[in-house]
Amino acid sequence: MVLSTIQTAGLLIGIFYYIMTLRNQERSRQVTVFNMLYSSVSDPEMLRRMNELQAMEWDDYHDFEMKYGSDVNPDNRNKRYAMWNYWNGLGLLLRKGLVDPEIIYHLNSAGGVLWMWKKWEPIIKEIRDRYNMPELGVHWEYLVNEQKTMMIKRGHSPEVPEDYGRYIPDQ
Repeated sequence: MVLSTIQTAGLLIGIFYYIMTLRNQERSRQVTVFNMLYSSVSDPEMLRRMNELQAMEWDDYHDFEMKYGSDVNPDNRNKRYAMWNYWNGLGLLLRKGLVDPEIIYHLNSAGGVLWMWKKWEPIIKEIRDRYNMPELGVHWEYLVNEQKTMMIKRGHSPEVPEDYGRYIPDQ
């Protein structure tokens, strides 16, 4: 009886230890993911690229292609796709449940993902149609919709003002 009790206690301690180890590994993974994401969104180079891309102006898709398209400005295409791929990858991680939605929400508290999407959505959707690329930016779009849902739940407007990112002088 004593031996059986000791074996059972040993088994329970082993199971408890295993569960605690798994929990610690999960927390460690989450901290690693957070650090990676945080370092990305606070990187001065990334912020500079975001601001460059946001400062671009065009009248329609043709005007966009004439100013910034791959044929006339391949460097801009690289900057653009690097940023688009970042947001799309983040959306994929969110969709697959590999990152906590709360972490993404708080890392995006300044609204960068919504700001960027508002600017680039018409171009991305045109590229999807024009070049038969229906998957372009779909995870980024998912990320945006999730962010909007979380904002609404918190009582915030998900709409990005037209003058977002620009100085508004006192009136």
